[in-house]
Amino acid sequence: MKCRRHFFIKMIPFGFSGGSEYIQSSEDTFFSVFHITYMEQFLWNVIRGYVALLFVVSMTILISVIIERIMAGVVVICFYWVFLLIMEKMISFDVNHLFANFMPLRLAGSTDFYTRNEIYRFAGRAFDSMVWCPAVDLFLSGVMIGIAAWWLHRKTTGVRII
Repeated sequence: MKCRRHFFIKMIPFGFSGGSEYIQSSEDTFFSVFHITYMEQFLWNVIRGYVALLFVVSMTILISVIIERIMAGVVVICFYWVFLLIMEKMISFDVNHLFANFMPLRLAGSTDFYTRNEIYRFAGRAFDSMVWCPAVDLFLSGVMIGIAAWWLHRKTTGVRII
């Protein structure tokens, strides 16, 4: 998140050519294993932020459709955000690797994607967390929107939902 805030401040002295400097020139991302520039890092941060926003919106839609009561949906979303804040403070590789890296707070504002090279293995292939986490969140967002649309369709056609 610090990188996004200071992106334009870092670019002002160098102009647009400052975007071609590598992120290893910053003390925050000096140990980055990725050979990317500030401009590429900024674009990755924007993409991850939009994916996190899409995930939160699709989850809110799904909860609102299933619960059918606005206040109950608000309570569930508030408990979810408290849970995310608690997960953000946990320092455990297993918790981070299996759960927290896919959550919106970590996805939208963490430099851990650049300084720690976490590898996810799926179907015999290895993926960096910088690519895998947004891809999984996009897939989960599509599944949640699909379930919400199916639930609304079943409800409007009069089919009894258990």
